[in-house]
Amino acid sequence: MNISICIPAYGRQAQINELISSIVSAARHSVGIWRKIEVIVSDNASSPSIFLPSIDDLAGFETRLIRQNTNIGAAKNFIAVALAATGDYCWWMGSDDTIQQDAFTQIHRQITEFENAQLWVFDRLDWHPIANKLSRRSWYRNIPPRSIFDLSSDEEILKFANASLGIGGLFSFLGSLVFKRNFFCLSNIPDRIYGTAYPHVYILLRKRPRLVCNLAPLVKCRLGDDSFSGKSALSRLLLDIDGYSTLLDSLAWTELLKASFAGVVGRELVDNYLKTAANTFNLFIRSSSEDVVKMRKWFASQQHLPVAIRFIGYLPNCMFTISRLFRNSLKLVSGKFKQ
Repeated sequence: MNISICIPAYGRQAQINELISSIVSAARHSVGIWRKIEVIVSDNASSPSIFLPSIDDLAGFETRLIRQNTNIGAAKNFIAVALAATGDYCWWMGSDDTIQQDAFTQIHRQITEFENAQLWVFDRLDWHPIANKLSRRSWYRNIPPRSIFDLSSDEEILKFANASLGIGGLFSFLGSLVFKRNFFCLSNIPDRIYGTAYPHVYILLRKRPRLVCNLAPLVKCRLGDDSFSGKSALSRLLLDIDGYSTLLDSLAWTELLKASFAGVVGRELVDNYLKTAANTFNLFIRSSSEDVVKMRKWFASQQHLPVAIRFIGYLPNCMFTISRLFRNSLKLVSGKFKQ
């Protein structure tokens, strides 16, 4: 069996060097298991251009670098690098992640044991660089390890959504996903899907695969390095809301199935970001007026939100504007005192 690691990239040369080093280490740890391990990096017109570090001769290990002539956008680059793959199996990877030494051994074991599956979803290790702390991020709740879901069944989709703690369980994290390349179609993607951060999720959901999940983590994810974050505190949340809304609208699913996945997105935001009314209010005053309006519209459709959090969404815009000005004034005064 062959496996391709597909790395969409823009800049981050130092992180890519670390990632390639971890892949080489894992490949040495699994000598004789895979016929070929292929690493493909798609440089999305970085300046300066990305280069691949030299690799000592390693049997069955190949690296390839693709250079895009112009920046085609992150979403299209996700797909471009996968289209270049030749392996029986593909593993998308974030350019600032690193992999565990036993990663290829673990993947081979799961693929061999569950050969009728088309997708394997692994948990991840969250790395907090400042505290140098690792913690396991589990994507699912109340299911045993190595659980199997057949998404060709509507009933299974509902069970899968109920088990998902957040969008990580719905395939948002690239490094969690190993898939059978020939099962999935990487073409005929609607243009509006490329306007989201999740074309890979659309590709996987469109085929409704048989998947294995709740698997031990393979990837160490560097937190605080999110290339999708903007100046507005709500921009990252709206990325998920708008992205999943767009891709669900594009699927030929029943409204019940779409609602089940939309509910998981809501659960993710409440559990990880909104949490309390005070935290939610803080997010609103740290955001642009346009994003506040968008978020309030989403609040109106989320009847399951805690009452205290919903109340924040219905406050008049002037309250956020006044609070934002007051907050900025305090920052200005504080800066003068520091001088």
